[in-house]
Amino acid sequence: MKKRNIYKDIVVFAVFCTTVFFLIQFVREYQKEEKSYGFTLMTDGGIQPDVVKEFENIKGLTRFEPYTEVPVTIKIGIYTLETNLTVTDIEDYPLKWKSVEEEIVLGNTPALFFGKDSFAGFTDQYGHAVGKSKIQKWIKNYRSLELTITDEKEKIRTAKISGIIKSPGGLVCMDRKQLEELEKKELQITGGYMEIWGYRNTEEAKKILEKGGFVLEGEE
Repeated sequence: MKKRNIYKDIVVFAVFCTTVFFLIQFVREYQKEEKSYGFTLMTDGGIQPDVVKEFENIKGLTRFEPYTEVPVTIKIGIYTLETNLTVTDIEDYPLKWKSVEEEIVLGNTPALFFGKDSFAGFTDQYGHAVGKSKIQKWIKNYRSLELTITDEKEKIRTAKISGIIKSPGGLVCMDRKQLEELEKKELQITGGYMEIWGYRNTEEAKKILEKGGFVLEGEE
């Protein structure tokens, strides 16, 4: 009976394992290159239109949705929230909705869109946070809530909530076109959501943007 060559078996098994390992790595790298990556970018000095135009030269760019951050104070009853209002194109910006009105009417009353987690930032005059049960009630009955919004110039407007955002949960948003019509001026872009096809393209774009002074956050 011929003696089995165990060393040969070990070598064959090792080659097989190595091949499978590299095959898995190849598939993973391929999958990373066959998807889009999203992140937000912002800058203190604002983004000029010519810079936005330059974004079109970024390799793999699939979309850029600009926004403007506006410091505001929002009041619901005795509770107050100081936050940055994200002003953007509500229809185009990548928002996942928990609940939203079927037909959004953008008139003279500011229509706000609250992230489900943003309500936790409200506090009363003593600094006490709003309770979880009240937050749940607010979210359920958001259409009937009465609130005011005050800008940096101390201008107070009565506002309404037209939708609850599931993700990103911390945002408070408003449609750009509506606010520009109310303010009678064009708003300067301060940031945006960028989406790029391919992992390598994304990493290269991030390096370029960071060198340009942009602050990047998150990835989807």
